[in-house]
Amino acid sequence: MEAQHAEYWRQHEQYHKAMKESFAQAESEVGHFVCQPGAMIDHTPPYTQGRYRTVQLLGHGTYGKVVLCEDSKYNGANVAVKLVRKEPVIYRTAAQNEIAILHKVDGGPAVVKMLRSFEHMGHVCMTFELLGESIWSLVRRYGPLHLSRVRDVTYQVLQALDYCHSKGIIHSDVKSENILIASHPDAPGPLYVKLVDFGCAIFDEAWHPPIAGTMNYRAPESVLQAPWTYSVDMWAVGCIVIEMLIGKQVFDLVHDDVHLHMMERLLGKLPTQVLARGWHSSAPRGLLVVGEGGKVRICDCRPEGLQVMQAVMPLEQSLAAKEAADAKDLVTRMMRYEPTERVTAPEAMGHAFFRAKILYPEQEAEVMRRRRMMMLAILPLLFLAICLWFLFFPAEAEGG
Repeated sequence: MEAQHAEYWRQHEQYHKAMKESFAQAESEVGHFVCQPGAMIDHTPPYTQGRYRTVQLLGHGTYGKVVLCEDSKYNGANVAVKLVRKEPVIYRTAAQNEIAILHKVDGGPAVVKMLRSFEHMGHVCMTFELLGESIWSLVRRYGPLHLSRVRDVTYQVLQALDYCHSKGIIHSDVKSENILIASHPDAPGPLYVKLVDFGCAIFDEAWHPPIAGTMNYRAPESVLQAPWTYSVDMWAVGCIVIEMLIGKQVFDLVHDDVHLHMMERLLGKLPTQVLARGWHSSAPRGLLVVGEGGKVRICDCRPEGLQVMQAVMPLEQSLAAKEAADAKDLVTRMMRYEPTERVTAPEAMGHAFFRAKILYPEQEAEVMRRRRMMMLAILPLLFLAICLWFLFFPAEAEGG
């Protein structure tokens, strides 16, 4: 046991050292692919002149770039090519891990499909099916989404996570930016989406870095750098459901201590036993203190975080609408503070939220149209009935 503990901390220190080095270079273009429209990518025979013609940059992050390309093998069909940074080496290692995981989840429901992987000028590359914009982009443009859209997106993400978890894989970076639309967002009927970006995904049996996911979607155990597992994905889905319903990120922050206070504003007090796991882990001592009676508590919120913390509304108020009652109950189950008490993906898919009859916007419009037509048909008959009443019963109509 002591040997395992020592190995954990050795890997922990290596991880933090690598991350510090990578963040120091994050703002630079060191190791990034230089995207030039018309340039050719992948000169593997028989495509000595290049297989993919670059069209435009689709996305640019710390880990690399995603480029829209035309695939010459398939008559210029559009694909998305992800080119990972050549250095530091942590990115290359992460890319190789991502490829292994994508092979493992290939064919899963609502999971992005990797078409192939290759190397180009020292960059590890992955070719993906081309998808549309992200759910976060949709929320930023339209604000709160229709309840039917929230239902569709949530169910498909749960399908994807159920499949990943069944393969022993934790996505660990579930967020609205990593849910891409696979159908036209304004098309009638269901909205189809896929879960993307498995760059942070890990096998549950492998060593876990102390922190999982993007800050705004981190579960409390991740913020506290306590042990975490599949349930961090469920917490993130809960955050996304709220986000889609209120039209903004529920945790808009930059500091971990403020994050914990925001959680308490939304969901109530964090249990002492949950905080204690952070105290006994590698959590920075700036997050927690030991209060009266030896109980661990969160440090007082920093002054610059008070405004964003107080802007968070309790869940009962955030999702107070009657039609969102089932969604609120589902979120409550997804965002339990105790990881073992959170609903699993298959359990969540059986929730009443997905069984309730929720009309699509075009269906609601059709119902309203039929009601108007019915009223227009009834009004002349009602007018005729009133006229006949006055004609045949004038005395009664005049009040005697």
